[in-house]
Amino acid sequence: MSKIKIQSTLLKKATLGDKVAIKTMFQNFVSEDDTIMDGYYLGSYGFLFKTKSFVCISDKKIASMQYGPFGQIVYTDAFIEEINSGVIYQPSIFPLYFVGFLLCITIIGILFLNAWIRLYYQVNKSGLVCVVREGVNIYAFANRSKINLVNDFWRKASFLRSKRKEFIKG
Repeated sequence: MSKIKIQSTLLKKATLGDKVAIKTMFQNFVSEDDTIMDGYYLGSYGFLFKTKSFVCISDKKIASMQYGPFGQIVYTDAFIEEINSGVIYQPSIFPLYFVGFLLCITIIGILFLNAWIRLYYQVNKSGLVCVVREGVNIYAFANRSKINLVNDFWRKASFLRSKRKEFIKG
């Protein structure tokens, strides 16, 4: 039985933000005539076994990949001209501060404050949803600290979408 496998050294480089490694990971999924323009590592999700989130944009497609424990890979893509809209999500940090405050008023709670902060950021993720016309939406979760990368990615996708639509019309 054959399977898709990503080398662990390539994955480590990609999680450090190495653009070449991220492009190499996505190259296995796009066609030969697709040129990958950019790619990002957006963060991880989970406690013990973490799932890593990546996005990439080519001259024709927008794609996301989640690489999870035990070789789990979820790859989704769509032709860029089929993207109708996008949603960038950044959750409120009120619950973080509220529970953090409640923990700080007890001596034992102060010991758990760091654990609470880590737990909160592992569960409450920011991210991007690209809504695809008559297709599967593209989901990419992100660490809150990488929301600016999500915004940058969406701006590039919007720009390339308009250029691609002009190219198709012409």
